Amino acid sequence: MDVFMPLFAKILRYLPEFAALTGYAGGERKRKARRRLSYALMYRDAELVTFRRGHHLWTAFVNDCVTREIWCEGHFQMDVASPLHQWLEQNSPRYVGERKIVINVGANIGATALVLSELTCKKILAIEPIPTTYEILRQNVQQNDMGSLIMLENSAVSTFDGKMTMSLIDDSGQAEFCRENDSHAKVVRSRPLINILESHGIAPDDVGFVWSDTQGAEADVLETGAALWLGGTCCWMEFCPDLLKKQNAYERFIGAALRHFRSFIARESFNAGDAAIYGEPILNLEILGRKLEESGQHHTDVLLIPKVEQ
Repeated sequence: MDVFMPLFAKILRYLPEFAALTGYAGGERKRKARRRLSYALMYRDAELVTFRRGHHLWTAFVNDCVTREIWCEGHFQMDVASPLHQWLEQNSPRYVGERKIVINVGANIGATALVLSELTCKKILAIEPIPTTYEILRQNVQQNDMGSLIMLENSAVSTFDGKMTMSLIDDSGQAEFCRENDSHAKVVRSRPLINILESHGIAPDDVGFVWSDTQGAEADVLETGAALWLGGTCCWMEFCPDLLKKQNAYERFIGAALRHFRSFIARESFNAGDAAIYGEPILNLEILGRKLEESGQHHTDVLLIPKVEQ
């Protein structure tokens, strides 16, 4: 009987999906129910999966939050991409222009880079530190014929040029800096953001926008990309006080934000369709951090708007 308990638990968990498939739910609801069930059936029983969503062909790790979202929803947290793109076109002169390049720090398997390339019609530099994840990123770029549009870099962004240790857990989207004695530790190459750009022949003035998701390494991105913010480049970045504090980087992050940016707009404003042109004063970023911790939400994303006149 014990052998069937995991199966019973899975069936109970997905009863709403079974109900949608067997009832009178609409086509879209049935499609999403079918996707969630099919993902649940292969979860833990496969390592890699290749599948098509829209006109993108994806290869991805099965046991992974990024894969789950693309498989079930068709994208990974990209609901904000279109309103963000519109805001930048209207309010950020640095973003406008065909020659501008978008930097994607923490590219994972390309879930952001591939979408941004098509949405913005700009070249992308996708930066991913984990070698195994980087290889899947490279495969996704190649199998979608986007090699001429997306440049690739296998490095972590840090304040020094050398090697650093990252923790590799089952979920590739959760890799983070760690101590060498961590049981999941992996040594990877690390470089300041401005050095990575130089190695690809990218000048600060060529960068129109930065999208960053680095699991607590946001202070390193802000500090080593200072030349970008001084030139007026906006930065979309995950803001998770818990992760920043875990990396002993919360004060560094807040300090860098106060030095280089005048205001911010939280993801929720873009989702609601009411993103103000100038956003909230950057001093309110710490207030937002306390609200996230107190509410249990833990994290959000913010658009950081530089101090310089754009």
